[in-house]
Amino acid sequence: MYILSTRPISFSFGFGYGPISSATEPRLSSKNCSTGNSKLKVCSGNDGFEVEPFNEKSEIEESIDCKIKKMLQSMDDEPIKYGLETPWYATLPALDARFFIDHYSVDDLLSIANSLYRLSEMNNDTYLELAKLDYKRCQQQHQMEWKHIQQWYEDCNLEEFGISKKKILEAQFLAVASLFELDRSGERVAWVKSQILSDILSTYYFMKQSDHSSHHNTEFSTPFNTKIQVGKGFKNVERIITILFEALTQLKKDARQRSNGDISDDLLHEAWGGWLKKLGEGTERQEVEVIVRTINICGGHILSKEVLAHHEYKIISQLTNRICHHLLKLENQKMVGEEIKKEMQLLVQLVLQDSSNGISRAIKQTFLVVAKTFYHRAYFSASQIETHISMMLFEQLV
Repeated sequence: MYILSTRPISFSFGFGYGPISSATEPRLSSKNCSTGNSKLKVCSGNDGFEVEPFNEKSEIEESIDCKIKKMLQSMDDEPIKYGLETPWYATLPALDARFFIDHYSVDDLLSIANSLYRLSEMNNDTYLELAKLDYKRCQQQHQMEWKHIQQWYEDCNLEEFGISKKKILEAQFLAVASLFELDRSGERVAWVKSQILSDILSTYYFMKQSDHSSHHNTEFSTPFNTKIQVGKGFKNVERIITILFEALTQLKKDARQRSNGDISDDLLHEAWGGWLKKLGEGTERQEVEVIVRTINICGGHILSKEVLAHHEYKIISQLTNRICHHLLKLENQKMVGEEIKKEMQLLVQLVLQDSSNGISRAIKQTFLVVAKTFYHRAYFSASQIETHISMMLFEQLV
């Protein structure tokens, strides 16, 4: 999907090839750049190498510099800033593709690429048209899913539980921008519904497994055998559990159809029952793990309970939960500390490394995909995210 990818492109500069990608990659240090006989230093951590520039620029180079300046002045600042400044941890693949497609056909940019970097293969209208058709087809599917989510929201009257339509739209966007492929519709729906239901249950209600409480306890028959402690102002607890049960039943039915019946009957219910039990015992919130597990089950990546007991699975799960909880506190502040960045780097290493007798790459990848959406929300402001939502889900390609 999305024929025009956003992978780093290697440009030839005469002395070798190097990737131009996100803000996390090595880049030219402005402190070391000046005119005359000074040197350009390419920085990469504490290491680097120096390149002696030409003392004098030719007329061709002057012309190219002029073209670059004019191009940057004429183009919209937002896409340029997004491409140059956004850390890879905050990027979402479908959003990157939309930016790339929108600016792929800039004539001045392609002219510079052809003359300076010898990338004539980039100037291909056929690739561009195929990418647009592919994107439009996916966007239509995503809009159909959004209608389904809206209908579910209204049928369940989730507004009564403090959930706004704006909140579920953001959840839909994050799922679509991360798992955009047409055949992953079930995973996206599972992601959005589990995200919303876990928010309701962890924010508005307290689960209790003990009979002893100063508040009124209401016990009823649920698939999770859970007792609900109802505090002041908390109502309709039984109804939200019923909504959860119905949602899981439908998700399981859809998942079994896609996997030819390979999904175990109790995988989803045990996942949520175990999470509710931990929530009732007052242990550390682990809603990220239950969301990821739901996505992996509905995507056919987890077909048995054995993987859940794997040491590697537990390490990645705990690390992802910790990262996401820290990022939630930074939401819309665009300030992510070095400690979280180091933990994200560790998560990437755990996901990408090949381990003997380990869990599948697909299962691990889902943890990283979800963690990146939390990073996206922490890095970008609310208004920027609204712009991304509008562009991804509703704005048509021309």
